[in-house]
Amino acid sequence: MAKSGGDAVRAALAHPVFERARNADRVERELAISHRREDGVLIDGTADLVFWHDNTVVVVDYKTDHDTTLREAAYARQLGLYADALHAATGLDVQAIALGV
Repeated sequence: MAKSGGDAVRAALAHPVFERARNADRVERELAISHRREDGVLIDGTADLVFWHDNTVVVVDYKTDHDTTLREAAYARQLGLYADALHAATGLDVQAIALGV
């Protein structure tokens, strides 16, 4: 049985990453990311959640697909590009988390 919208939100907010976000030094939602890598690839997108915690940048991407395994490789690539851009912008280590809701 599929979760209702409210159930999905409650389940997502119960994830431990949100406790870290609540205690973060800085939190950004829907953060625009744009960065041109040295190889010329342009990274341009919007990260669902980015926060700074213990000298690490954490980028969280929400996925609402019923079965995220169908696009797992594409999602991992997208999140990796966001992490690359955030590392280039901040010089900090970046932790990337895909969160199915």
